[in-house]
Amino acid sequence: MNLGGDRSKFVIIKPKIAPPPLCNQYKEGFCDRGDNCNFSHVIETEPTIKPDSLLYFLERTVTRQACQYTVLRRTLEGNGFVRVIEPRSKITSPIHIYFCCRYPSNNVILPSHTLISHFPNFYELTNKACMALNLAEFDFVPKTFTLPRCKNDFLMHLQNFNNSVDLWIVKPFDSKQAVGVQILSSQEVLNKCTLNADSFLCSTYIKNPLLVQKRKIDLRLYVLVTHREQGEIYLYRNGMVRFASQDYHYDPSTRHLSNMHITNCSINRHNESAITNMSIKELDSQLEPKRIDWEPVHHLIRCAVRSTILCPKFQNEIYHSNKHRCFQLFGFDVLLDDQLRPYLLEVNNIPNMDAMSKNAGAVYQPDYDIKAKLLTDMLNLLFFNCQDGDFEKI
Repeated sequence: MNLGGDRSKFVIIKPKIAPPPLCNQYKEGFCDRGDNCNFSHVIETEPTIKPDSLLYFLERTVTRQACQYTVLRRTLEGNGFVRVIEPRSKITSPIHIYFCCRYPSNNVILPSHTLISHFPNFYELTNKACMALNLAEFDFVPKTFTLPRCKNDFLMHLQNFNNSVDLWIVKPFDSKQAVGVQILSSQEVLNKCTLNADSFLCSTYIKNPLLVQKRKIDLRLYVLVTHREQGEIYLYRNGMVRFASQDYHYDPSTRHLSNMHITNCSINRHNESAITNMSIKELDSQLEPKRIDWEPVHHLIRCAVRSTILCPKFQNEIYHSNKHRCFQLFGFDVLLDDQLRPYLLEVNNIPNMDAMSKNAGAVYQPDYDIKAKLLTDMLNLLFFNCQDGDFEKI
């Protein structure tokens, strides 16, 4: 692909704090408050496209990532990419990279060299119910039931274990950012089957998680899959460690304490006792006194990632039916138990590439550092086949 100019490598771009929201009076023509105005007088203008410009398209439906201060846009535009602002169905610019939340429809015509950020039919991989069904034979996925449809199977499972399973983690099919996630007892799950006609997922709760600073943690791992004629799967070595914001101890009576049992950032970040996210490399150094041999853990994680991506039940549907140059960055959520056994909780098709507070007035620096390096390594791998970053081919 001809990138124009003398580009040989992309670099990490520093964060930038977003200004206050745009002043409506200034937007309409004049603000009489002048320097005393608490809102921004800076309007984002459409960039100038030069003949050698690197062009990218970003669907507005990619949630907050469309904001110019997210890690994604800072990394792209800081490295010379120019955003093309055209209707999807009328794109005429020679776009180099197309960011979307699903594979573009047939009415979007793209140049053959364009990199598309999603494979078709990825739903089979990232939908919680489909993933649990397709990967049910693997022991790295907690036992999961689709209820109330599989209520009889659930009852048989309880009978086989003499009702010794204390707690279950329950998720709506379309849960995002841990919305609607509950920790329930077996009887409460059965009650929910009776009272709630909507389908939901019910998974075995891992009651002996690895603890760091007395808190439950999970790992957000990043997996990059590139166009399939080369069969390339890359695991990013330096993912993110996310903490619950309350000291953990297993007791069914604490099941209503989401800050103890759920590690999602949207639940814990604003808790006064929250611990800042850290990188996996920082976790390694923090647990160094325990002299943990991480290689067997890494091996199990690599095997789980490969088994998931290459699962024969859906890999043809996702990859081989595609004729375009695609890539996709997945977010694998993995829980380690106290024996360092990994469990795959879910796979995210659009891992968040934001590191701003909700009002965009502050940067979460650990998040930004991890994601900026991740995106820079990803661009260098995609455009220059640069192998000296933190992506490991597996």
